Amino acid sequence: PEEFQRREAAWRGLFELVERTDTNEMFDRKWADSVFQSAARALRDEYYARNKGPLYEAIKNLVPGQQGEKRYAEIGAALGMTEPAIKNAVHRLRQRQGELIREEVAATVETPQQLEEELQYLIELLSR
Repeated sequence: PEEFQRREAAWRGLFELVERTDTNEMFDRKWADSVFQSAARALRDEYYARNKGPLYEAIKNLVPGQQGEKRYAEIGAALGMTEPAIKNAVHRLRQRQGELIREEVAATVETPQQLEEELQYLIELLSR
């Protein structure tokens, strides 16, 4: 019975550790999602404020260097823009998105070093 109790206590401790780790990671993932959602809303608002809502909607899911569902040329034709202009717009959108994410995280830390650490953690968390 004593050996059984020791093993049971060890398993309980391990289970609690795993549960806490999962809970912490789940909280961090929710935080990361919140950061990305907030940055996405701010980015969308910026485009719409400049009367560029249709451009935003057309390119928001494109990734530089990859073809989206529509080709850059098709999107350009639909918006009266050239393919290089669309590629440039996608690049600028992603760049601004990164800046907004950085601003969101910066609001939660006190030093530039903490900012870099949090951004690195965010990247690691999302790559798992």
